[in-house]
Amino acid sequence: MATDRRRPFPASVEAVVTSVVVVVLTAVFVPGLTGASEVRYAADAAAGLSAVPLVYQVRASMPAVVQGAAIASVGRSIYAIGGIPAGAGATNAVQVYDVATDSWASGDAAPTARGGATCTAVGADIYVIGGYNPGPPWQELSTVEVYSTVSHHWRSASDLPIVNTFGPESCVTVGGRIYSIGGYSQWTQHAEVFIFDTKHPERGWRRGRDKPTASSGFGTVAIDSKIWCIGGHTGQSIANVEVYDTRTDRWCHRSDLDLQTPLTNVAAAQFYGNVYIFGGGYNYVTDQVLKLPWWRASWQTAAPLPEGRNCLAEQHVGDWVYLLGGYDVNGLRGDMWRVRPAHPTGFGGGNVRVTSAVAAPARTGAEIVFSLTAPADVTVSVLNMAGRVVRVHRVEDAVQAGTNGWWWNGMTEMGVRAPSGQYLVRIEARAADGSRSAAVTGLRLTH
Repeated sequence: MATDRRRPFPASVEAVVTSVVVVVLTAVFVPGLTGASEVRYAADAAAGLSAVPLVYQVRASMPAVVQGAAIASVGRSIYAIGGIPAGAGATNAVQVYDVATDSWASGDAAPTARGGATCTAVGADIYVIGGYNPGPPWQELSTVEVYSTVSHHWRSASDLPIVNTFGPESCVTVGGRIYSIGGYSQWTQHAEVFIFDTKHPERGWRRGRDKPTASSGFGTVAIDSKIWCIGGHTGQSIANVEVYDTRTDRWCHRSDLDLQTPLTNVAAAQFYGNVYIFGGGYNYVTDQVLKLPWWRASWQTAAPLPEGRNCLAEQHVGDWVYLLGGYDVNGLRGDMWRVRPAHPTGFGGGNVRVTSAVAAPARTGAEIVFSLTAPADVTVSVLNMAGRVVRVHRVEDAVQAGTNGWWWNGMTEMGVRAPSGQYLVRIEARAADGSRSAAVTGLRLTH
């Protein structure tokens, strides 16, 4: 028996045709943190392979439910800026969510009322770009406004060269530069890329190389210097996975990683180099979640959303991805979940824990960054995909709690350069009390 994960809107008369994912689902409800409900899903594919397990927790809903709010996070706060309430014009209200207390508060109102804007944080500043106001009269915008979460003041920045109604994920920050990618306005899908260097705001926006496919509604994830654009809409949903290299200003269509089913209005995030997309749909909703592992072999089925959604907003804060709002089969929603892998990268017990590990390739090796909850002796091992040791680095003195790193020069234990390819990096920590922890992450080495 086949289960179609997509659910059409009641008002839709479009036929929904899809290649289906066959799953058998079980759900276990267990107590959540700070009184929240936690839902732990397990799913088995018909082929007998286990779906990627995820943990979902229900969090506090938005006080005011709006369509198309611009979403960004700074520190432990998530900002929902503007949006369009049901049956009303755009608002300039700002709603602020505190992840530590699971509570919402009102923020400093934005100068411009709008929905459909895109939003990105650079340090303590939040940039709100483009969008529209349904009026009357209808107005599409190129306005850029910046909110300082330190001074709590708004200021203007250089307008985008075109008016644009982006959708939530069409703007990404890499290395202090904001990349505006694609979008939609005036009945036209956009392919333009514009770049704004926040360290030199006087230079304004400059043009980058166009996206191969003019589209909107795609999910975006930045990993190292590359921006992944997944799915989207060109007038119809597409399955494309297109990757932009910010160093070379070049695009690559990863046709080998295209989605099996065209999909738009997805939320995208990454955990430790693994890419996840959540929900999506156009005139329908799906609870489908897919994972692209760090070694980029193929998409895997992950545990589904608690219910089908499209147009979810997404923010990654700490060890969790927060998924907010969107649409279900009954219309606009303002509730929120947070999600993380059921088996985090770090494991172990006692007083020390490796809470994160990331290996970023560079021209002559890799930068390996990890975080500890307590001081510990640390061993960093680079392994090939067969599990054999390529290089071992032992830190003689105790590494302090917090974020630490080691630069691997790409040389093996034998003093020769390691070949390009896939590797595993294992971080092992041992504290003075005897407690141990370890984390494993992936690395694609290139020369």
